[in-house]
Amino acid sequence: MKIMKKWYQKTIAAFTAVTCLFGVGTVGLSQGILPQLQLTAEAETYTGESDGLQLEYADLDDGTVEITKFIDSTSTDIELPAVIDGKPVTSIGSRAFCKYDFENSSYLKSIIIPESVTSIKKQAFFACDNLTDITLPDSITSIEESVFSDCSSLTSVTIPDSVTSIGFGAFDNCSSLTSVVIPDSVTNIGSYAFSDCESLQSITIPENLKSIAYYTFENCSSLTSMKIPKNVEEIDFYAFEGCSNLSEFIVDSDNSSFTSEDGVLFDKNMETLLHCPAKKSGDYTIPNSVTSIEHNAFWHCSELTSVIIPDGVTGSISFGGCSNLTSVNIPDSITEIGSFSECTNLTSITIPNGVTSIEYATFWSCESLTSITIPNSVTSIGADAFRVCSNLTDITIPNSVKSIGDGAFYDCSSLKSIVIPDGVTSIGYSTFWGCSSLTSVVIPDSVTDIEYVAFLDCSSLTDIVFPDSLTSIGAAAFTNCSSLTSIKIPKNLTTIDDFAFDNCSNLSEFIVDPKNPSFSSEDGVLFDKNMETLLICPIAKSGTYSIPSNVTSIGFSAFSDCENLTSIIISDSVTTIDDSSFYGCSNLTSVMIPKSVTSIGDCVVSSDRLNGLTDVYYEGTEDEWNQISIKSNISPDITIHYNSEPITTTTTVTTSSPSTTTTTTTTKPVYDNIYGDINLDGVVDLTDAIMLNKQVAGVIMFTSVQQKNADCYRDGSIDDKDTTALMQFVISLIDTLPVEVEE
Repeated sequence: MKIMKKWYQKTIAAFTAVTCLFGVGTVGLSQGILPQLQLTAEAETYTGESDGLQLEYADLDDGTVEITKFIDSTSTDIELPAVIDGKPVTSIGSRAFCKYDFENSSYLKSIIIPESVTSIKKQAFFACDNLTDITLPDSITSIEESVFSDCSSLTSVTIPDSVTSIGFGAFDNCSSLTSVVIPDSVTNIGSYAFSDCESLQSITIPENLKSIAYYTFENCSSLTSMKIPKNVEEIDFYAFEGCSNLSEFIVDSDNSSFTSEDGVLFDKNMETLLHCPAKKSGDYTIPNSVTSIEHNAFWHCSELTSVIIPDGVTGSISFGGCSNLTSVNIPDSITEIGSFSECTNLTSITIPNGVTSIEYATFWSCESLTSITIPNSVTSIGADAFRVCSNLTDITIPNSVKSIGDGAFYDCSSLKSIVIPDGVTSIGYSTFWGCSSLTSVVIPDSVTDIEYVAFLDCSSLTDIVFPDSLTSIGAAAFTNCSSLTSIKIPKNLTTIDDFAFDNCSNLSEFIVDPKNPSFSSEDGVLFDKNMETLLICPIAKSGTYSIPSNVTSIGFSAFSDCENLTSIIISDSVTTIDDSSFYGCSNLTSVMIPKSVTSIGDCVVSSDRLNGLTDVYYEGTEDEWNQISIKSNISPDITIHYNSEPITTTTTVTTSSPSTTTTTTTTKPVYDNIYGDINLDGVVDLTDAIMLNKQVAGVIMFTSVQQKNADCYRDGSIDDKDTTALMQFVISLIDTLPVEVEE
């Protein structure tokens, strides 16, 4: 006796239907390309005299005829001819009546096949969805692959005693089929033969059948009982997948391979529990004779509430889909934990000391799980292991764990804190994505990589300490971590991918370890080491920001979503403004671009999210502006002002008299010739004084317009006298700028 352990995907059948619809040839369900229809030059047409039945047929080498194509009929109930052109009809060709090839076949309700036919080929009646009745002759010996697949109106079928095998998917998705009697002549039933026959209430397994293949009765949701005859030697553990109302297995007492007790299927000696019927309910105690439980033996037993496993059981256990299971005792003899996914009422579980790994999706969607004990024997936690455990508040990961898989704690929305053990080298893709209650994470010195979207949407995360071992942070790793206020970049970090800290709305500063060879920071803004490229401006940055004088490039999305910035002063050293540099800066109303800029990327002056930007001031001429390489079209809502271009404003004044006065005023751009207005916002205040001090100290460099405005003494130089005058003006010690100097 053996239990077959193969996994096959049913999507192949669906793909077959799709390819039929698009006329790109047909793909066999279990083999490669099916033979094409025999529509050769020799093909001829048959027309019935009484019923108007039109068929296309082809002569075979043995002097017989094969029906290759159904054309039309005046009746929905047809009887196929036994003889055409004096030659016996022995075969119905592949897809001869397939709905997707010949649309008229969908109207057929009943078909009588003559006794002359010995062969019905693959998919002959595929998707004849109005066919309710078919008469099969005693002359046929096999029902081939998918012959009646998707005949959704077929209610019953009588299989003649001459048939010895039923092919792969022969009656797949015959959703109205209520009963089938399979004769004892049948020795082989293919996989998926009766899958998705959701109305099938009873079926007789023939005495001579030796094996029940994978997914043979998949999703036969009306089956309540299954009798296993004496000669069956093999049963695949997916044979009854999705039989949600199956309450019992009854095994013939003379069967040498299997037995049953309390409706549960075992091997003959009751040492291996093979299959618990899905309808099994309440509390269940596994017999003490059992030493192993077959993979997925309890799959989707949704009415079980508890299971007691005897101490002698070894190997693996799985209870996936047992949605009402509240408790399960797992003996120390168990060495492998299989699936507990969708055990939505399971509140706690203790993993025995012999287990070394928590595998892929083991506790996926255990929504009621609040705590779990992981022993020191566990060395790895697989991908999606605790995915959507939405009530898991706390978990202790032992130091024995060396790897945590992608998405391991995805959407654990109640998880508040976690300590990642020493020895873990990588925090994988989406590991903590959606852990919205997570406030702190301790990352050990062993971690070198934080991968793509690892902490995405961790909106409560207020603090995270990066170890010196960290070398890379993946794209969007901390996107939407809205409670983060400060990020310290360790000395060995060399890679920060795009959007790593996107939409961290309270992030106010980056602090870079001075020993870091790749990055630096100033005034909370992140740069490359030489401060030639501005990489990330923290979103919480507000007011006016002046780019340092040695910066030559504004990086991709550098100011993305900096909604509190109202003005950005770009230094004369900048030559490149990369894609999306000001994306989402909704309060940025104006930008001044120096003549040094030669390249402006996509979504800089065109994005819909630059909804506050109305004016771009360019220090050069229109001809010089047109020489700049600009990736995208300029938004029609943005006006480009050139250095020599005046601004014209119109003011309308209405008095108490019937007259109205309109005044047109022409001025230079707002940023020009306002002494003391260093940040070019039209107002002279403390911010301007601070910026002027930084320029005098050599920290920043002014553009030509800024230099003009900073010369508060109009002596052609910027020095301490100007800073003193500006401060005096700000605190109202003097009333006017520039300072009037006596000749």
